Formats: sequence, C-alpha cells, structure tokens
Amino acid sequence: MGKRKSKENVSSKNQYDVFGFDFAKVINYSKTLNKLKVQIVYLEYVLKEKKNNPAELDLDLYSNGPTFEEKIKNEIEYLKTQFEIEEPTGIHDKIVWMKNKHDFAYIFDQLIKLGFLSFRKDKLKMLAEHFIWMDGEMTAKQLKTEFANVNRKDWAQKPGEEVSNIIKHISNK
Repeated sequence: MGKRKSKENVSSKNQYDVFGFDFAKVINYSKTLNKLKVQIVYLEYVLKEKKNNPAELDLDLYSNGPTFEEKIKNEIEYLKTQFEIEEPTGIHDKIVWMKNKHDFAYIFDQLIKLGFLSFRKDKLKMLAEHFIWMDGEMTAKQLKTEFANVNRKDWAQKPGEEVSNIIKHISNK
C-alpha cells in the first residue's frame, strides 16, 4: 500500500494546510495572509475541512471552552467586521446609468408620476447615492438641474427613443 499524505501536508491550488486543526497554528497562518478577504476564505476552508473530516476522538467535546469550530466562526465574524471597516463601498458599488443625463431624469420623473416609485426623503440625494453617470459621479445638484429641465415647457431636448418607448409601454398597462 502507498503512503497516505497527512492533511497537514496537502497543498494545491484549491487546498490549504489545516495544521491538524490546531487553532493557534491555523490563526497564525491566517495572519500571514495579506488580505482580509483571503483570511476569511482560508478560515472558511478550514471550517469546511473540519466538518468534512471529523476526528475519531474529538477532544473539543471534553473542554469547557469554545470548540475549534466555534473559535474559527468567531474569528471569521471578527474579520468580516474588519473587512467592512477597511473596504468601504465605493464607486464600483453604484449602478451606472449608460444613457444621457436627461433620459435619466426623464425616466425617473415619469416613474414617480405613474406611481411606480415613491420616495420618503430627498429623492435627489438618494438617486445620487445609488447611481453614477457613465462619465463620473452624480450629484444632487446636477440632478436638480436635470429634473427642472425635464419639466420645462421650452426645453428643446426631448427624451431618447428607447426611454420614450419604455415609458409608453408601462403607462399603457
């Protein structure tokens, strides 16, 4: 029979060393990983391996403190809170409006008028927090100008054909 590899020596693209499920060794190794997200993935992997490969005699059952799995889960929760602090949401987390600014204001104005949308607070601020133009940040001040222009009778710029068709389609329902 061939020699069996121990779990401690396993290494490939998708597997990490679990250090015989020694909590101190696992945590020390996780701290050598540069990114919080990678640390979390590693600890989740160790947790999965522990669940999939239970020991014949689990010494955690005889201790008064938290089990190995509980300690790992606590560490993962802590790292997730740190991740949220260090990796705030940014421009990549917003919805990008790919058409012109006038169409954006027109479609939202119409959706409000047709009763599809309602805002409890400042709609311009809320839209600016969740959307960006394809060429940069959207501000409440820019939106105020665009919404004012949409409702002007003498405004020469009409909504694009695609946006007009969308509004026609939903207003006929």
